[in-house]
Amino acid sequence: MHGQANFGCMKDEIKLSESDETEIKSLLEPLNKINETSGNNEVAKLANDLRICIATKINLDSLPSLLKSQGSSASATLSDIIKDLGDPLIPSRAHAIIQLGKQFAAKNPLVIENAELLQRILMENLTHDDSYVFLAAVKCLAQISWCNTKIFLTE
Repeated sequence: MHGQANFGCMKDEIKLSESDETEIKSLLEPLNKINETSGNNEVAKLANDLRICIATKINLDSLPSLLKSQGSSASATLSDIIKDLGDPLIPSRAHAIIQLGKQFAAKNPLVIENAELLQRILMENLTHDDSYVFLAAVKCLAQISWCNTKIFLTE
């Protein structure tokens, strides 16, 4: 696949230790700088995709086990949505964002309880080049703000 990166950093099998996570987090700023300053559009896009992938993986690993449980069919659905938020395939990721927005619209207590962390994941997707992902993130953030305005308002 020329021109498109498929970063496997979202796979469930990859678990990061705390020291690995710290080292990987240190890559976020340089990748952002490459994205902003690179004269080569493909290099900039790859850097941005990798930055989003890393940030999403770190935030997904931070979600409490409550969201990752497979207890009921509702939590299984939510678990699938959370897993797909980190999918490197654009349609899967965007669909997960849309489904997450529906969970906020339905006022699912599990997603509302974790709104701040989910907001950070969605904010990372605002910089995605693909409009399907970007617009899905905008709409989902609007749903979050409707359910929990405190995250967006500062004193």
